Amino acid sequence: MLSTVFTSARVFLAIVFLIAGIPKLAAGEELSNTLRILGFERPGIVLALRIGVPIAETVLGVWLLMGAYPIAAAFTGAAMLTIFAYVLVQLRERGADGCACFLWDDGSIGVGHVVRNLVLVTIAALIGIVTLFEWYTWEPVWRLHPQSALVVAASVLFVFLIYALVTTSLHYARNVAVD
Repeated sequence: MLSTVFTSARVFLAIVFLIAGIPKLAAGEELSNTLRILGFERPGIVLALRIGVPIAETVLGVWLLMGAYPIAAAFTGAAMLTIFAYVLVQLRERGADGCACFLWDDGSIGVGHVVRNLVLVTIAALIGIVTLFEWYTWEPVWRLHPQSALVVAASVLFVFLIYALVTTSLHYARNVAVD
C-alpha cells in the first residue's frame, strides 16, 4: 500500500515536471519575458535559462518516471520547486502578469501558485526521505504489476481532476469577484 502511494506521488510529480518542461522548449518567449522581469537582462543568460530550465524539468520528469537516480531526483525536484516558489513570490511582488509556469496559466499570480509549489515541495521531500531511509524502493513505472499500475494511474488522474476542479473554481471565483 505504502509503495503504491509513493509511486502515485512520484508519477504525479513526473507528469507535473513533464507538462511544465516540454511545452516551454517550443514556446520560449513567454519564459524569456518572465526572466527579464526577474532582472536577467543579458541575452546569453536569458537564453541559457530559457533552454536550461525546461530541459531540467523534462529530464527530472523522465528520471521520476524511470525510477532513475531516486534520491537525487526527489531532492532535486524539491529544490527546484522551492526555487520556483521563491520566483513566484518575486514575480508577484514585481507585478508580473504571469509566471510561465505552465503555458495555460491564466496570467495572474496568486497565493495559490505558491501554495501549489509548496505542496509539491513537500511531496518531493517526503519521497526523498522515504527513499533515503529505504522505506520505499523505486521501480520504473512500466515494471509495476498491472493492478498496481491501475491504482497508480487512477490515483494520479484523481489528483489531477481535483487540481483542475480547484484551480478552475478559484479562477472563476476571482473573475466573478473582479466583475
